[in-house]
Amino acid sequence: MGWLSFPSLLGMAIAAAFAVVATRNLARGLAWYAVLGAVPFIEVGAFSGNDLVQGLPLAEVLGVVLLAVWLLQQSWWPIGKIRGFEGVLLLLLPASVLSLASGMVFLDRDVPQQNVKLSVSIGQILLFAWPMAVYFVTSRIVERGLPIERWWKPTLWMAVPQVVLLAVPASRPYVSWSIYFGLIAAPLAFARATYERDWRRAIGYCLFGVPLFLEGLWTGKAFLYGYVLIAFAAVAALRARRMLWLALPAIGLAASMVLLLPEDTALPGPLAGLVEQERSQQSWGGEAGRGQLMEDALNIWVRYPILGVGPANCYPYMLRYSILGTPHSQYADLILECGVIGLGIFLLFIAGAWRTGFIALKQVGDTERDIFLVGWLASFTALAVVSITGDYMMHSIRNGGIGMFAGFYLQWIFLGAAMGLIRREQTATAAAEPTLRLAWQPDSVRAISEREPR
Repeated sequence: MGWLSFPSLLGMAIAAAFAVVATRNLARGLAWYAVLGAVPFIEVGAFSGNDLVQGLPLAEVLGVVLLAVWLLQQSWWPIGKIRGFEGVLLLLLPASVLSLASGMVFLDRDVPQQNVKLSVSIGQILLFAWPMAVYFVTSRIVERGLPIERWWKPTLWMAVPQVVLLAVPASRPYVSWSIYFGLIAAPLAFARATYERDWRRAIGYCLFGVPLFLEGLWTGKAFLYGYVLIAFAAVAALRARRMLWLALPAIGLAASMVLLLPEDTALPGPLAGLVEQERSQQSWGGEAGRGQLMEDALNIWVRYPILGVGPANCYPYMLRYSILGTPHSQYADLILECGVIGLGIFLLFIAGAWRTGFIALKQVGDTERDIFLVGWLASFTALAVVSITGDYMMHSIRNGGIGMFAGFYLQWIFLGAAMGLIRREQTATAAAEPTLRLAWQPDSVRAISEREPR
């Protein structure tokens, strides 16, 4: 009945209309995907596991449609020249296939066998592939010359409904999608504020981070307010490094004092409230705290160090040897499921993407391009750090990953747009190099080359 339900039929109708739009204009299709992928309530199909039934949100459905349309319009090797970290990112797919085979061969018979499902493991590999597809399609479309303004202006507008969410909490089911746009809008706005000469406009841009920060405080989600703080610090590091270096000793002293405080030390009211909220949600301390879950995951991993227990198999192993079925950490989840090979690939991807953006930012470019790259670097840095406490980049199918992708696919569009911009500049530079070399030839060499028959 899942395929014949009204939301499923509506989703298929939207996918068909989207296919027409994307076929006529890929750039417009990508812009529509960025907006429609976040639409809530609409899911296509019904795919059942052992404990729940899950439909595919529009982020996955339209992503597949966009990928298909893009592939049909390309040559036999659609992604063109693979540069830098892109090859490393693709290695995660064969590594996860090897991990799956290893996990099935060396399966621990003490774990709940009914929760070990080949179909779910394949679904996890597809969940690795979806964000890669979004990245490659976006980067290649932007590389062709899509203006940056197509990205940052709509993103800021799509983040505005967060204000409604704070003012009217009952609107959460209808406007919570704006939080995911806020995750991109905040660092972009922070970056733009550092280039703004009018201090009033600069303050206005900084206010884009306030709804996200308050949402994190009021709902007890350290991921949100931690992301805002790290993104702000990253923008400061990229744009005002001297001020940041002066502040680092004070930050280090404060952090050391917090770490060295005895457990029974009274904390300031607001900070104590945040810590207590995290503990009440079992996110901090206790058997279900993030630290203990990561320790449990590592204790399992040491028995399968190279390839791990297999994609999506964290669930049965954690149920058997821990108190929850997920490590609740991007890094612990990858090392448990795909071993040191999987985690190593992911870390190389993060380092390579960050290095690519940082090197590009040091090169001469126009202001709009620099603002975009600073905002992306800040966002990517914040997301990589907060992923210590959750699988926010490569989602776990065992931890609501299909639904989480419906919000975080925007981060892969952001990554693709930034790298597409860099690839465009690299292509233009490579094309100009022969002309530049000829222009710098000595007069005698240039004269000889001009006399040669053509």
